[in-house]
Amino acid sequence: MFARFRKAKKSDYSFRLSITLGFLSTLYLFTPCAFAQSLSTEFAGNSRNISPQLTANSSLRINNDSRDVPVVNVATQLLRKNSRRDFSTKSIAPGVVVDPTLSINDVTVNEGDDGILNSATFTIRLSAASQQTVSVLASTQPGTGISDIDFGAGALTLTIDPGKTSQTITVFVRGDSAIEGTEQFFVNLSNPVNATIADGQGVGTIVDDDALILLTQANVQRSIALDSVLFTRDSVPIRNDFNFSSDHRTRVILFAIGLKLLPTESASAVTATAEDSDGTVRTLEVEFVGKVPTYDWLTQVVVKLNDQITITGDVKIKITLHETSSNTVLVAVKPQ
Repeated sequence: MFARFRKAKKSDYSFRLSITLGFLSTLYLFTPCAFAQSLSTEFAGNSRNISPQLTANSSLRINNDSRDVPVVNVATQLLRKNSRRDFSTKSIAPGVVVDPTLSINDVTVNEGDDGILNSATFTIRLSAASQQTVSVLASTQPGTGISDIDFGAGALTLTIDPGKTSQTITVFVRGDSAIEGTEQFFVNLSNPVNATIADGQGVGTIVDDDALILLTQANVQRSIALDSVLFTRDSVPIRNDFNFSSDHRTRVILFAIGLKLLPTESASAVTATAEDSDGTVRTLEVEFVGKVPTYDWLTQVVVKLNDQITITGDVKIKITLHETSSNTVLVAVKPQ
């Protein structure tokens, strides 16, 4: 068991999560105890994909400017503005080798319980294979997570052999039973040899799984809830003819962290209730509890809506396990 330390107040951080359920992939922006759907996208591509009609020898005129601007420069500036990568064009003499660029990804990992070590594995990638051996120093940096308390700190020189394009580094995360919220640390790249650095900081997010929490949109009480058949957000009908169950009642997927079933327990160990605007509390049947694939810290809870709910509007839903109840979240419902 690891020693406990009093921690300073944490700042608020966020990270993105892409959840794939069935045929639907949804991108969310997660803040501690909250999710919010993100509409942002990242531009990717290269100058020859800008337009098939434009070539490096073409030029165009912008508004009433009398000067002709080479198209290749316009394409390059667009890519610089919309991408994290550096697409700058350079004049390269024959026989000169241009070093590839290095980048590192972000990782999210479940904290775990006392005595548990979980691994956060970061991948360092080259933009292209090199004929030379590439090396770079990777070192940890504390954020809201504390070095050697929440994660194992250190530094390591990584080597990528000629012809290879990636290498990995693993940072171990220490579990505990304290309710402390989401924490972060960083892995920084420096001192590259035979390469340059394009994206030199990876963000490690440690999800606290010690409190039972239903996920909501950022800064509001509205749940991240999906119709289990159509994968649509609320409001959802109490009954739905597209649901092929015999009762045609809508099933709603809720997302929770800190939901820990014992090895011998099933979904029946979890209970759920819904309170309508009149203050009437009704039981919701919990039909399924299971981990979201590839996210071991995130649990999906499928509940069947109660057909005795006749009021259109928000209902307050919470779940309970082992006599511990979650936060209350809002889900909008309506008659068929």
